[in-house]
Parts: sequence; C-alpha cells; structure tokens
Amino acid sequence: TTNSSLYNANLTTDPLEVHLQLPHINQTTRKGIDSLAIRGNVTDDCVVANGALENATINITVPQENYFCSPVNDEGSGWYNCTIPVADPVTNDWTYGHYNLTLNATKKYYNSSSTLNRQDAFRLVSNPQMYGLTLTSQCDDPVGSGTCSDFGWGEVWTFNASMRDQDQSEPSLSEELNISLYVNVSGGWRLLNSTIRDDLSIWKDIQLNFDEFNCSDIGSREFMFNITDIYGYHNSSNTSKKIEKDTVFIYHESE
Repeated sequence: TTNSSLYNANLTTDPLEVHLQLPHINQTTRKGIDSLAIRGNVTDDCVVANGALENATINITVPQENYFCSPVNDEGSGWYNCTIPVADPVTNDWTYGHYNLTLNATKKYYNSSSTLNRQDAFRLVSNPQMYGLTLTSQCDDPVGSGTCSDFGWGEVWTFNASMRDQDQSEPSLSEELNISLYVNVSGGWRLLNSTIRDDLSIWKDIQLNFDEFNCSDIGSREFMFNITDIYGYHNSSNTSKKIEKDTVFIYHESE
C-alpha cells in the first residue's frame, strides 16, 4: 500500500503595474483637429525575465469627463493602445484646459494593478482662427482740404481681420496670440507691425497700421497677417495690393 499526503501551496504575486508612454505630460491636443494617442504597457513581478505582460485587460479613462477610451488594442508583447477620436471632445463638449488620465490592469490569476493617475496628461487647446482680411489707406493731408485713399507709399495703410483663439477662455492655459503683419519684398517677408492679445476667446476685429513705406516699395506686393499662439499653432491670411506713387498736394497762398 502506498500512502500520500495532500499539500496546499499558496503562490502570491505582486500586483500588476501599468506604465504610460503616451501622451507626454502636458501634450497639447487641438479640439476638433487632433486625435489623441494613448499607449502603455503592463508588467508583473517577472518583468526582468519575461518582459511586459500580454493578454491583460486595460481600462483607460479621462476622469474629469468620466470618459472611457475604447477600444483598447492589444499590440502584443505587453503593449496596449487606444485613441481618443477627433470628434469625441467636440461631441461631448469638453472644455479647454488640462486633463488627467487614469489606467489600471487586470488579468485572471493575477492581482490587479493599482490605478495610475497621470496628472495633466494632456491639454485641450484651440487652433487660432482668422477670416476677412481687408486693407485700406488714407493720406495725411496737413491742411485738411484734400483727401486720398489710393494706396500711395506715403499713406497710412490699415489692415483689418476678424480673429479668435477660443482657448483664451481658460485662464490656466495662459494663452496669448502673437499677431504679425508682413510684406513680401524681394522674395522675403518683412515684418511691418505686430501686437500681442489675450482677449480673443470670441471673434474680434483686429487692426494694424503701417505708414513707413517709401518710394522703393512701389509695385505689386503680397501682404500676410499671421497669428501664432504660445504652442506654435498658427493661421494666416494673404492678400495682394499695388503700392502706388504717393499723392502730392500743392497749395497756393495769395498775398
């Protein structure tokens, strides 16, 4: 007769760990323009020998919006990804500002991971917008009896366009818009005037003037209004106009 004994063995592992590779902290994403790629991996206490852990279940959320990123794709080799589509922040009316990401992982026969909370994982921002570039001119008649607006080189040129940068509505982003006016002369852009604005969360008409052309600038010229925010996102509008000879007023004074 052979006798045997029954032994119970308890194998305890450390909880799974999740690691976030993308997005980089405070990565900018333009609402209605950019999708957001999220990528990370899962490891267990055998990571040194076996690498990242395959076939886990990953939950990825944007906690401020109670948003679950789906589907989460298993790349193999323990890496996982999902994408927040362009339309979702628009459809769900996300506000501009900073957003966190949370990740956790589970797998059968493993202890679930704790929740990774990545603060300020990304910033939802806007792309500057502009339309309706127009230009006018006005001569400087010291006597006041003559008028002219024929785009002479000695006149005051006024450039106007409607602009907005919607994320300026969120103070935590500290957004500013650099508005610059250029003319193309001899194959290169020359800065004429510029200003900085932080009050363009709604459409406003912006005007820049220039009155320092000279006779060597006469001819057909291309002009550009460029707007660039602190993240480097930009927009521009171009128009062409001929710089004419200047108007001359002759006054006769009788004795």
